[in-house]
Amino acid sequence: MTCVPNGAGRDSRAVAVGVCSMLVCELPGTRGGTAMLSLYSSRRRGFSAATELVAPVFASRAALALAHAEQVRNLRRAIGTRQVIGEAVGILMERHRLTADQAFERLITASQHRHVKLRELATRLTETGEDPDTLAV
Repeated sequence: MTCVPNGAGRDSRAVAVGVCSMLVCELPGTRGGTAMLSLYSSRRRGFSAATELVAPVFASRAALALAHAEQVRNLRRAIGTRQVIGEAVGILMERHRLTADQAFERLITASQHRHVKLRELATRLTETGEDPDTLAV
């Protein structure tokens, strides 16, 4: 990981709000783009050598926190997806007297034939009550 101390003189917006120096560290391991930890000072040369050594530690911790937040968001979404698919399976089981496996297979088949994500198809079924085979996409 590299931290780069920069003078803020190149960015007139930063100077306008009183920034005289910046220390920027790339967050390691961020997917889907580059994330940075940016530190600002109202003093020229506002960061000591010790600060430049410690900043990467904070950048690493920030990267860990972001990764954890993303994992939690993905798990919550998966739980929600599982629930809506379960509801759709239940509707099909009751309506057509199917087993859970048969109802799930029916959802999968309709999803593949209509080129619609299973989650989206299940959501539409639970919201509208339309059968997956006749669902307008």
